Amino acid sequence: MSVDFRGFPSNPSFESEHSDMLHPRPAPTEAMRWAPPPAAPQAAIRCLQTRLMAHAAVGLNGCFGSIAGNAFGILMYHRIAREPARAPRPTINVTPERFRAQLRGLLDRGFRFRPLRSVLDDARNGRIIPPRDVVVTFDDGFENVYRDAVPVLRELAIPATIFVATAFLDSDEPYPFDHWGLAHRHRVPPESYRPMRLPQCLELNDDPLIELAAHTHTHQDFRGRPDAFEYDLRVCLAFLKNRFGIENPTFAFPYGSFHLGFVDGELIAAAKRTDVACGLTTESGLVFPGEDPFRWGRINVFPWDSGRTLTAKLNGWYTWAPRLQHRLIHAARRLARQADSINTSRATRGGASPAFGVDIEFEPGRTRDPGEGRVESNGECADRGASGERAAPGVRPMIRVVVPTFNRAAWLREALESLTRQETRGRFTFEIVVVDNASSDNTRDVVERIAAGTPVPVHYRYQAKAGDAPTRNAGIRDARGEYLAFFDDDQLADSRWLVSLFDASRTTGALVVGGPVLLDLPDATLRRLDRTCRRALREAAFYERTQPYAGRDMPGTGNALVARRLFEQVGLFDESMVTGGSDTDFFHRVRASGYELWYAPEAVIRHRIPPERLQEDFLRWDARSGGSGQARDVDLKESGRLGVARRCALRLLFAVAAVGPAHLLARWRGDAGRMLGTRIRLWRIEGYARATLRILAPRWFPQSTYFRSIEFRNGRVVAARPEIDRSESAEPCHAPRVPVDGGRCTATDSSRPEIQEVAS
Repeated sequence: MSVDFRGFPSNPSFESEHSDMLHPRPAPTEAMRWAPPPAAPQAAIRCLQTRLMAHAAVGLNGCFGSIAGNAFGILMYHRIAREPARAPRPTINVTPERFRAQLRGLLDRGFRFRPLRSVLDDARNGRIIPPRDVVVTFDDGFENVYRDAVPVLRELAIPATIFVATAFLDSDEPYPFDHWGLAHRHRVPPESYRPMRLPQCLELNDDPLIELAAHTHTHQDFRGRPDAFEYDLRVCLAFLKNRFGIENPTFAFPYGSFHLGFVDGELIAAAKRTDVACGLTTESGLVFPGEDPFRWGRINVFPWDSGRTLTAKLNGWYTWAPRLQHRLIHAARRLARQADSINTSRATRGGASPAFGVDIEFEPGRTRDPGEGRVESNGECADRGASGERAAPGVRPMIRVVVPTFNRAAWLREALESLTRQETRGRFTFEIVVVDNASSDNTRDVVERIAAGTPVPVHYRYQAKAGDAPTRNAGIRDARGEYLAFFDDDQLADSRWLVSLFDASRTTGALVVGGPVLLDLPDATLRRLDRTCRRALREAAFYERTQPYAGRDMPGTGNALVARRLFEQVGLFDESMVTGGSDTDFFHRVRASGYELWYAPEAVIRHRIPPERLQEDFLRWDARSGGSGQARDVDLKESGRLGVARRCALRLLFAVAAVGPAHLLARWRGDAGRMLGTRIRLWRIEGYARATLRILAPRWFPQSTYFRSIEFRNGRVVAARPEIDRSESAEPCHAPRVPVDGGRCTATDSSRPEIQEVAS
């Protein structure tokens, strides 16, 4: 098969020269790029604006009727999937039930569905397309469209066009541009993110209701790259012709936005040089008579849309709002650029120069340090490690993984095995340090067996002083590498956990990177737990892309990578915080020092939950303890006594105005999961209020019994004991030796303090 490239080097046989590109899953290269998702706050604001505009359109449509004239509408869907129990709602998704209701609602209101090819032929022949005609399209080619959307289309006899990114058909991995799928693939069904299979495409190609169409081969961000775009589109067309016999297909631009630059005159001209019949965009709007088919807009369908909102959109009451919004955005950006240029000129007149030789590289989120990130005389930025010193050429950074443990030998073995399977991809080396917080089980034996069976260095430390902070500090003090990673003994790490944290740190320049912690529980149990219950069980899945933690969000020590030099600057974990919260306190101090905390959604940790932690008694104790610790150990340091009093008053008001009514509503509905979630909120507020009373009036409200009951999160009190002399003049320690580093041994402390167990 020969393909005319028009401007590309001569290619007499496309398949023979580019057979690798005619198969799915091309290896990503530096030349490939995909557009990042919008920041979470921006996406939330945009969603709210869109929803308000749609409901305003419903009101206007009810009052004045259609203003569409001779224009018709093209609906745009992406993913049709059920909402999973183990992840946030999918983006660009409509559930199958809502999809059926939307189409049925339009049919009931007199709309007629037509194939895209049919209306395209009418438009080119100058025929008027009735305004009640509608076209249904799907972008990307998700497998769930085949599984959940096509049966509905067949049931209602509605034709549709599916634009497929051909490089990824038959792949088991999420699309590289599907940020939700990449972030949550470990806990959602594959069909919610996976591309269609080739046999499914062959079946759909034989269905008279379905048209397969082009969406480029690799769905990249082609802004400013018309030649690469044309090449990629020609590969897609060759794939469709070779595999399915499709010639002169319809086409939709990837990303497809004019105002963001994903569609422009050069890309349209490149598309017209190929054999595609049209070029649909994602610009919100109807299609008017005489409009260029390579500029046709579409109406994005949202999960909250109904037959009423879609009718208002198709009747023309929605088109003006996005256009006005885009004009306002462009005006605001123009004003911002003008202000920027004024500030730059003032700074230059004041003596600062943007030329090379000044400090232009510095850590994101922190004020510039004159001694850091200086550009060298050869124009290259000096490569400095996390310790702040220049990294030696060819020396890979070292990461120490600190694993505190107490009486969890059964789970510790699986946790360590997941760590020894970590990928490094030649970018760093790592070691594991298990810090035993005076366990009374066979923890030491488990560490010995793991260390003897792996080439990864595994060290054992014994820490007598009880508590989270002393245990983690024991693993930090003698560290010599550039980074420390924190992991818990009740967790399991994905094989790409450590490399994902490391890559995010190097890419963003961040000195602290955290990741999602997912609950390792059956789906049935997860469905019974609302968001508050999950957070109480330490679930932490914040965002769908790599970005800084926003607001009061921050990582925990169950999943974090921290540059060692930060501990030298802001101090270790506060060992006076015996009820927990020392990690929150540490990250507060890091943020107060001017550093940003970053989140990497690919660095996934699974958190195992013992059955007793799902009991109401434990959740009540844990919530009260957490609320008390928040007031005493965090807010008191940040805001003082008056600040704690003010925040306590706000919490009590919130409990009365919102949490209490929500609890009563959940009880009336019989929603056990929501009831437990509201009780956890109330218990946490109770703990905060008790701590506030003790802070403000300790003589009147000592509450000694209550605070003794939450003395340690791990439910124990360490009896008084003499300190062990660790000086060089002390008697030699005849501790057993744990083999590490492929046969080398590290001495451990065999002295065991007496531990008094107390009920939590």
